[in-house]
Amino acid sequence: MDDTKKAANFTLLILNGHIERNERRMIQYMQPYMQDQTAGLAMASDAMKDAANAVTEFSLA
Repeated sequence: MDDTKKAANFTLLILNGHIERNERRMIQYMQPYMQDQTAGLAMASDAMKDAANAVTEFSLA
């Protein structure tokens, strides 16, 4: 594996870590404001998964 690929993979790991932490933070923030908390949690989780998928697709391009 060349250095560029190693750097890209390392960057992706860092970004995924940030996304997971932000997902927890986003869920904690949104919870009190959602009337249906289950829907709010699912929405926050889906949004962060979409962001993670976008990062992954970008890194593979």
